[in-house]
Amino acid sequence: MRALLRSIVAVAALASPAWGQPAVTPRPNPAPRDRIEIEWRFGGEARRTREAEIVAVFEVENVACIPPDPGAALGGVRLRPIHSVRVASRSPTDGVLHATLWADAFAASDPFGLGLCRWRLADVRLTFRSPHHAVPFVASTGPEPSGRSGPLEWWYLEADFRRPPPAPITAVFGEGPGFYPQKEATFALRATIRRGRAGPAP
Repeated sequence: MRALLRSIVAVAALASPAWGQPAVTPRPNPAPRDRIEIEWRFGGEARRTREAEIVAVFEVENVACIPPDPGAALGGVRLRPIHSVRVASRSPTDGVLHATLWADAFAASDPFGLGLCRWRLADVRLTFRSPHHAVPFVASTGPEPSGRSGPLEWWYLEADFRRPPPAPITAVFGEGPGFYPQKEATFALRATIRRGRAGPAP
């Protein structure tokens, strides 16, 4: 069985304002302290990956600072603003990719006069590509990365890396350990996340 495959359009939508979502431009934090370091290790044929992109997705943590939108639902609903940032990184070397970012990259502000909006890191998304075709592979940490030292794992089919999946598939998302039958040839992508307050700015 193939990986859970979703449109890359859906991925982009997560990092874009929803319909009716209030426009909020976050202010950079002049003195960030919450540093995150991530190391990705590619297994199998994916060690040949030479093209990768990392995007950090931030969201407003406390929606009480956002005015309700009466047009989005009966009685109004507060839509959570989202802001995505491309993280500076180097190309993978010998199947290893490093990136550093600030979890507190943005300062709290009061854009609507309803109290301070606090930004939090919601997701770190890695997109990488095979040298054989253009269909992207995606790994997402999901909710805010914790300081745990154990690696996160995503599993993919080697067949999907060697040749493009059939249309209309436009992206391949990693699955958890044990998702694929043992008879299927697979490779893993593993990430180790470290969190601390030391070190130079990313």
